[in-house]
Amino acid sequence: MRAPVAAIILSLFLFGCQDAERWIFQELGTRAEFRDVFFLDAERGWIVGGGHDIVGGIIGSTTDGGRTWSFESAIVEPSRRASSFHLNAVWFVDERNGFIAGDGFHVLRTVDGGEHWHKVLHTRHVSAHLHDLQFFDRLDGWAIGSGGLVRTIDGGETWEGPLVADEDAEEVRLLWGRAIRFVDRSRGWLVGAAGLIQSTTDGGATWTRVEGSHSSDKPDLWGLDFVDDRHGWAVGDRGTILYTGDGGVSWQRQTSGVEDTLMDVDFVDAWRGWAVGFERRTGSSTVLRTTDGGSTWTEQTRVPSEAVRALFVLDAQHAWAVGEQQRRGADDGSQMLLRYEVVGPER
Repeated sequence: MRAPVAAIILSLFLFGCQDAERWIFQELGTRAEFRDVFFLDAERGWIVGGGHDIVGGIIGSTTDGGRTWSFESAIVEPSRRASSFHLNAVWFVDERNGFIAGDGFHVLRTVDGGEHWHKVLHTRHVSAHLHDLQFFDRLDGWAIGSGGLVRTIDGGETWEGPLVADEDAEEVRLLWGRAIRFVDRSRGWLVGAAGLIQSTTDGGATWTRVEGSHSSDKPDLWGLDFVDDRHGWAVGDRGTILYTGDGGVSWQRQTSGVEDTLMDVDFVDAWRGWAVGFERRTGSSTVLRTTDGGSTWTEQTRVPSEAVRALFVLDAQHAWAVGEQQRRGADDGSQMLLRYEVVGPER
């Protein structure tokens, strides 16, 4: 009998020594709709959004890892023709310099860590929205959306674009999309509606559409992430997860196991990553995780009454996700933030 008892004791000891990982659901104290989240480190982060009842958008900031938040609203004056206004993407290059993109082709900049924001790009066109942005440093960055793709090399003081897909074509066709990622100043990718995937190897001077990626029967793609110049993932409608291991030349579908609209994806390295999204039919959201590069995905948590839209993974121990409420009444509480943490055993 000693061997089985010893084995049980050993297994209990090993289980007790393992780190405990969990997603914590946390009320934000506002019913605003949030579109993006960004963290500089494990303590300092920002979330951005808006809504019908949030005039001019909203910015939230935290200095304790997302446990408490301070909010500022009425950031800009939106068009009177717009029924709602959202800030859709946020990116900080260091503790002082950050950028936000939103509806109305707005780009905002801060040089004092978010204490003050000023417009560096905007238009009054109601349908010209920016959905994603990325900066390499405080000067060089990109923003993309339904209004097109634009670039700055002077911190947003001037912008090039909207860029066109083919300058020699008879019909002008803007470069557009939902998400953009560069791994360096030369190589980048963008994704969008109807399965659109395009890539550049010359810093955005020219873009090449991946063959067969854009057609009416393809699912819309909403999120994109690359961990290096070869390994990348795109997510979208109907639980779609696409993977490339050759720098975007070819893409293969991975099995997500869900039918949710997947909105965002973020990887720590070529093996470990998460994806988030929501299902309108059930009024719930999913958080998916993989530890083998996407060969298998498992649902780590299911979130009721939330449409999770944005994900930020800092490292294997810290991640955050946020979105908007679904099927909840006026008295059903505030918006939720999902905060991932890994807690080691007591010693």
